Amino acid sequence: MNDTIERDEWELERELYLKTNDLTNAGRHEEAIASAAEMLRYFPQHEGALHLMSLCYLRMERYEEAEHTARELLAAHPGAEAGLELMGMLHFERGDSRQAAAVFEQCIELSPDSAYYRKWLARALYQGLDRNRALRRFGCEFRPEYGSQANKAIAALHEALRREPDSESHYLIGLCYDALGLPEKEFEHLKEGVVLDPDHTGIHTRLARSYVMHGDVNSAQSHCELALMLDPHCPEALAVEQTLDAYRQNAKQYYNAKKQYWKAVCRIHPAEADHWRQAARIKLDYGAERPLKELKTYLKLEPADLEMQVTYGKLLHDDKQYLSARRHFRKLDALHPGNVHIQSWLDTISQLNRAKLYLTPLRRWLVRCLIQYPYWILLFLLVMPFYLIAHLFSRRKA
Repeated sequence: MNDTIERDEWELERELYLKTNDLTNAGRHEEAIASAAEMLRYFPQHEGALHLMSLCYLRMERYEEAEHTARELLAAHPGAEAGLELMGMLHFERGDSRQAAAVFEQCIELSPDSAYYRKWLARALYQGLDRNRALRRFGCEFRPEYGSQANKAIAALHEALRREPDSESHYLIGLCYDALGLPEKEFEHLKEGVVLDPDHTGIHTRLARSYVMHGDVNSAQSHCELALMLDPHCPEALAVEQTLDAYRQNAKQYYNAKKQYWKAVCRIHPAEADHWRQAARIKLDYGAERPLKELKTYLKLEPADLEMQVTYGKLLHDDKQYLSARRHFRKLDALHPGNVHIQSWLDTISQLNRAKLYLTPLRRWLVRCLIQYPYWILLFLLVMPFYLIAHLFSRRKA
């Protein structure tokens, strides 16, 4: 008789729980809450019923009721992962990222192999990044606490990927690398993530943004269209689409946007050679400016890149810095004897007459001084006569 009663109770508990769970997964939250309440009448303080009820309240943004139910769950089942998870999610939804991170760290302690909790920890840490106060006073490096928090999120996500490779971890780690101003690493993870899940709207949107700044408008448009196919009302994808339309209509605006973006990235991470190469490539492709500074810095970091070494020498020649170009190609010739391209440029420079070879750089320097320092030169011309007159009078008195 007792076995029959216990079996009936078990069947009723299972039936009510499955019903509540199905309603929750279907997004019918009011019905799921009613079903959970019914279950709690038969089985007071049931962990599963309290968890699903609190989750439904949370999804409906009824935060006070969600917190009350979650605390009831933790009071009845101290240290329950389900209750801690709900409290962490509740803190996250309310924007209390520090508390959320602390709770998810507790969850990781209870389940050390959980990739799921590590992703939530990374979300909380990323949410807590203050992008407006990320950089130090002069905007050349990150504040220590900002970099530490972002790197902690990245470390958690690498651990999650090691345990369970999935697109969401790649997407989140891409966001963190973007926050650190490391677009190449972000790009790498986004491309890996889209292979794992071709229907991830967020990854397609971020890839579209990345391709825009890398100068590949066609790929950016393709990923933007895929994102809008998956979610026609995605605000981020719609914003990228508007940006692409604006850049197509105004090539100079697009060039300036890319140039400023990579300039900022290079300023934050001056030791990353790929950033300087990308900054130089943008100027070379547009043809409006000569990226001498960018290539000079890049070649200090990557001196073995012969293609860019030759390009730098050519730019020196085009900028009429003939003596610097000759010195540069002579160094290259010593390192790569017999190279046809290097010999060709040395021959071109050797054919210049001496007047052009020596006077052109001098004239160019004077013109730049007049353009860049006109007020100093004018002040010098005004003050110099008075100085000479005073000097002559002092000599006569002596």
